[in-house]
Formats: sequence, C-alpha cells, structure tokens
Amino acid sequence: MELDLDLYIYMAMGIFVSGAVIPVTLGLMWKKATNTGAFYGALCGMISGVFAWNLSA
Repeated sequence: MELDLDLYIYMAMGIFVSGAVIPVTLGLMWKKATNTGAFYGALCGMISGVFAWNLSA
C-alpha cells in the first residue's frame, strides 16, 4: 500500500488546525472568553482530533 505523502500532510494539517477554530472564534467574539480557556480549548480540540483520526485509521 503506497502512502501519498501530500494527501497525508493535507489531512494532518486539517486535523491539527480544525480543533482551534471554535476557541479562536469565541476568543474574538465573546467578551467572557479568556486566554487560558482558548488555549486549553484549542489543545483539547487538537488532541481529540488526533485521537479520532488514529481511532478511525
């Protein structure tokens, strides 16, 4: 089975970046959002995305 590296990198970047979309959006739009909450929200989103990606592979 041949692994297409470009597709793999493209998918990995989507997994890593997509977990930060909602925390960053809330950080920009919601006055009660804190830096710590946005940081840990993005971190937990990335970790859960990588976990789900590995679970489905």
